[in-house]
Amino acid sequence: MLGILLKNADGEDATTGGEAMGRSSALADAFVVAVRIASEHSSSIEEIEAHSKVQEVLGHISKRLAANQQIQYLTERRSIWPLLSAGALARSIPVDTVTVTNLAKDAIDTFTQRLKNGRNEHSIEKKSIKELLLELESNTIANAKDFYLELGEEMPESLFVLPPATDEQISALESKLKTKLPADYKEFLKLSNGFGRAWNGYFLDPALNDVDEIDWAEMYTADAPIELHETPTGCFDLETKDNGWPTYEKALQLGTEDLFDFWFLPPQEAAKALKAYKEALKSPEMPEDQRVQTLKIIDSKYGSWEALEKLEWDVVELSDGVNVSFGSFTQFLQEKVKSSAAGCWQGEGQIEEACFSYGCKPGGN
Repeated sequence: MLGILLKNADGEDATTGGEAMGRSSALADAFVVAVRIASEHSSSIEEIEAHSKVQEVLGHISKRLAANQQIQYLTERRSIWPLLSAGALARSIPVDTVTVTNLAKDAIDTFTQRLKNGRNEHSIEKKSIKELLLELESNTIANAKDFYLELGEEMPESLFVLPPATDEQISALESKLKTKLPADYKEFLKLSNGFGRAWNGYFLDPALNDVDEIDWAEMYTADAPIELHETPTGCFDLETKDNGWPTYEKALQLGTEDLFDFWFLPPQEAAKALKAYKEALKSPEMPEDQRVQTLKIIDSKYGSWEALEKLEWDVVELSDGVNVSFGSFTQFLQEKVKSSAAGCWQGEGQIEEACFSYGCKPGGN
């Protein structure tokens, strides 16, 4: 039976989709069988782990921890819990202790520098709109290949929408919307009249609309608070004296796809949110540790509280009830470039991210 299960799990390079799930399940079952065989000869956890069959299966599993559902299926097999909790799986991955030590030192040095000197400017913050778009396109083409293969679709040659918008088209758009658009967004439109679906590290984001498609969004989140930062708990925890936190009333529809939307909040929306933030942070009823934590998150996200106070137009991503604020359109592109740099979350590109020890193996592979 063990041989059949291992044969069904053959092909450890498969990490995505249903095929990978089948192999993950087969290996989890093979581990159960191997432990059962070893348990017939000893009740010692150490001796069971050392059994040749157990080691054989662990060798297969350790090569594909990032594969679809592999870890999940292992945790669902109760009979192997004692070995997992004893560290058998962790020990099956060879780890270079020097690499771990150096990584720990780098982490400590980084945190020490951050705590002493504050936030450092990220290199991406120095890039122009054009440079950001080119990098976003390049990352998408490099990292979304497997995703397109699974969809059975052909990857576009470019995400740029040409010809770009003209000054006349942008002026006509502002007249239609009865508002003045921010300079960085207009610069974007002059480079690309919209933008194709970009990779975000997990799947493809909605495409950005062209000048003919951009309009005020249909507001469907009347009760959702305008959040300019994310909390560690995922639950918005600020409130004003009258508990009347401002909600979304008006936004441009930058792009939409299924349950995902990009909204562009005009200055009046950001202004009322900032007013509420100031009131909440000055309130004597707010615990001091919460105030400090909130300001630290704001500093990390925007650079400083003063930088947040200058925010006018704010890009917000809405996805199935979760709202994330990015700040200006430039900051939105910066964050999208960062996320697009990651390879397929289920595949080769993020093995090191899915399992810390993979990145600390001898030779780093």
